[in-house]
Amino acid sequence: MDRVVHNSEFVDDRPQPPSAGGRSAQQQDDPSFSIVVNNQAGVFAATRHGVELGGVTFIEKDARIVLLETSILPDFRGKGLGKELTRRVLDQIHAEGKQATVRCPFFRFLIERDPDWASLLNPADPNIGPHDDL
Repeated sequence: MDRVVHNSEFVDDRPQPPSAGGRSAQQQDDPSFSIVVNNQAGVFAATRHGVELGGVTFIEKDARIVLLETSILPDFRGKGLGKELTRRVLDQIHAEGKQATVRCPFFRFLIERDPDWASLLNPADPNIGPHDDL
């Protein structure tokens, strides 16, 4: 069964540097979206107005979420969606009291730049193959 995890709009109110066109990045890009978790398919899906923008595939075992891969559809790349999706997925894992093992290079890249997430991570690999049924 799917569940909506986050249905609020993301607004980054930090000052944004002007782009070449004179508009801020916030004015150009609208990273508002909801996350729907499809446990059966193993995906945190980012959606806006019923349209899937991208997602994070995962495997869940006990109190651990293994984050496998992040994918943003081409039309929605370069707008901060991947970074915000990463943040929200990690927030959700934390809110549920679970730990994460990161196999996704995009997550790893962002987590290395934000050490606040270190307590959430469980670096031990649970020996789960990418297509194993749990």
